[in-house]
Amino acid sequence: MVIKQKSIFYYLLILPTFLVSCQAFSASLPELGNEGRLNFTETQEKLVGITVMQQIRATGLVSTDPLLNDYLHYLGHTLTAHTPRNLSYSFFWVKQPDQNAFTFFGGHVGVHYGMLAHIEDENQLAAVIAHELAHTSQQHLLRAMTQYKRTLPITLAQAAAAIALGQPNLILAAMAGQQQRMINYTRQNEKEADRIGMQILANAGYDPQSMPQVFSSMGKTYRYHGTPSEYLLTHPLFEHRITDAEHRASLYPYRQKANSDLFYFAKTKIEVLAAHDLPNLINTYKKRLEQKRYAHEAAMQYGLALAYLKTDQVHQAKKNIVSFSQSRSSSSPTSACSCRNRTGTTPKKSSSTHKALHTHS
Repeated sequence: MVIKQKSIFYYLLILPTFLVSCQAFSASLPELGNEGRLNFTETQEKLVGITVMQQIRATGLVSTDPLLNDYLHYLGHTLTAHTPRNLSYSFFWVKQPDQNAFTFFGGHVGVHYGMLAHIEDENQLAAVIAHELAHTSQQHLLRAMTQYKRTLPITLAQAAAAIALGQPNLILAAMAGQQQRMINYTRQNEKEADRIGMQILANAGYDPQSMPQVFSSMGKTYRYHGTPSEYLLTHPLFEHRITDAEHRASLYPYRQKANSDLFYFAKTKIEVLAAHDLPNLINTYKKRLEQKRYAHEAAMQYGLALAYLKTDQVHQAKKNIVSFSQSRSSSSPTSACSCRNRTGTTPKKSSSTHKALHTHS
């Protein structure tokens, strides 16, 4: 995604507020207790989380897309039903093309568009989110806050450099990175998040093998391209980490959870939103539909209709919406949530996926 130059002014406005609030919060931190934890209440966690979330929303990079948000909330809350710590979690998409995910105070979990774009299996996306939930449930941010509270000036320097270089998107990375540095640069925390995250994943019915698989996939991409993803910068693949995860996953019984319909719809929508050459993408979708080379026909029809809408080909879009409606008669994106929510009841169908057909934001 290309961020307009005028967005820099929004970063300039929010940056002082964000840093001052963080510095004030850091300066007033209580001392560590005997158990190595900060004497920090859940209410205080929520207040800090709300403040940080407000700053992130002010960047304009938080997605408001109804279909994508429905999917992320469905997947996230399927997992939170099995977390060790009973918090009120919230999930949001960041409209950025890189592979990244992060968490911070108050149970907030952010996932970048690029994470879904580069993942082919829903179990792997669930593994990434489960890992972040484990960081929150084990209070890794609280444990590391005192150790890293002196790094705030580094965040300020990074943000100033980003402004000078005309790279406003790096400021969001600095904000998220400040949170993640407090969590991730210890092997103990990462290993614990892998272990607890895998438990969450397995208990929610997903494939435990997907956790080492997604880490291995990111590692191979790094070795091939020579540049680590944002996720690997904040979640380092230290020696033996993948091997340890593979061994731990092998202790669980084999299971294979099929991708939900919503996974395919969300992945297709992000592909369209991120496309730099929509005419070429339209031709690609048409060929795949003609040759029946697709993982999910209704999602492909939906993607083609959305691409037509974004190129102002309304008539063609309407034709594909009809085809989409016919194909989904036996496979609805909302019915794909063929799992149950925290109360044990099947989630009600949401009209947002239907509205998404008529929007191309």
